[in-house]
Amino acid sequence: MIGVDVARGLALLGMIAVHIFDTLHRDDTPSKTHQVMAGHALATFVLLAGVSLTFITKRSRTGSLLPDAAALTTRALIITLIGLTVNSALDPDINVILPYYGVMFLLAIPLLRRSSPVLIGISIGLVLLAPLVVLASFNTNLPDNEPTLAALIHPVELLSPLLVTGSYPIVAYLAFICVGMVIGRLDLSNKLVAVRLTVGGAVLAAGSWLLSTLILFQFGGLQQLRAAAPVKVSPQAAQNIILWEPDNVSSWWWLVERAPYTTTPFRMVHDLGIAMAWLGLSLLITRSRLARRSLGPLAAAGAMTLTLYTAHVIVLETSFLEDNPIQLFLVLAYLALSFAALWRQDGRQGPLEAHVTWASARSRRMVESYSRTNRIKQPEATPPA
Repeated sequence: MIGVDVARGLALLGMIAVHIFDTLHRDDTPSKTHQVMAGHALATFVLLAGVSLTFITKRSRTGSLLPDAAALTTRALIITLIGLTVNSALDPDINVILPYYGVMFLLAIPLLRRSSPVLIGISIGLVLLAPLVVLASFNTNLPDNEPTLAALIHPVELLSPLLVTGSYPIVAYLAFICVGMVIGRLDLSNKLVAVRLTVGGAVLAAGSWLLSTLILFQFGGLQQLRAAAPVKVSPQAAQNIILWEPDNVSSWWWLVERAPYTTTPFRMVHDLGIAMAWLGLSLLITRSRLARRSLGPLAAAGAMTLTLYTAHVIVLETSFLEDNPIQLFLVLAYLALSFAALWRQDGRQGPLEAHVTWASARSRRMVESYSRTNRIKQPEATPPA
């Protein structure tokens, strides 16, 4: 658990950094933060959501699925509503992941008891087919604005961005949930498992990146994308934009993109590999008692990401240190780690996490109570004469 929390805490800090620092500098060169963290932190966050789903439901793998389904539905709806409320109240400059995160939890419920081979098959299918769905949406007039509470009365304005046209299309990122659920079933305390995650993830990440690079630079992909999306900038600036912050391009060549958040097959496999290696390294590092103690505040932050993520979005909407991104990141990181460490001293959950857990547990108990009552009231079958 500590290793998983450390990985999640690092992902949280990575997402905060991506939200604070510019994607491209004024000369259109990518920032180091964007190169290292963009897409990777998000992928790790979503993969670990799948791992957490397995942890949450591990104790009730047998029997009725209804209690788990009720608890997870409640959890999913609350997280979604928190995200929609943040979008409505603040209209943030960043793309808030919480609505996507909540709906992914909801869609994962039918997958809870699928076997690992089935989940891997679904993940592979999504990696291959989801980019085609996203590419096809470029030629439609479907809404792509970040959803707010007002979208609840307009299903298309709510579901279109969340599923396909938004910043983090669920049709693609559900693959990360499936892989995370498979990983959560492994013995994560086993050193060999951690090593395999690290090495296997690194191979996937490097292989997909190198193959995309080969197609882009050696087989004309970059020139085709440049021609499909003419930009009145210098060739070098155009290349940086295509590689790091591209616009949606209605071209089959878009499928070989490797830029963050493009949800192409190459980028999805790359991000999956990075997330697996990220988790594997965290598990290996925290096998040391000294490392566990040293990384305690980071693990505490990873255990209450809903609270800290929401808080950082609110802070970023103020003018606090807006002209000093380095100082802003250091202050937010310090506050997040310090608050988490102090709050978790007595084993307490984060404020938002506690409310979500209470509501989920209440839903579970209600369904379990209803099921028991129903069984008691059922008349016994009359034996045949």
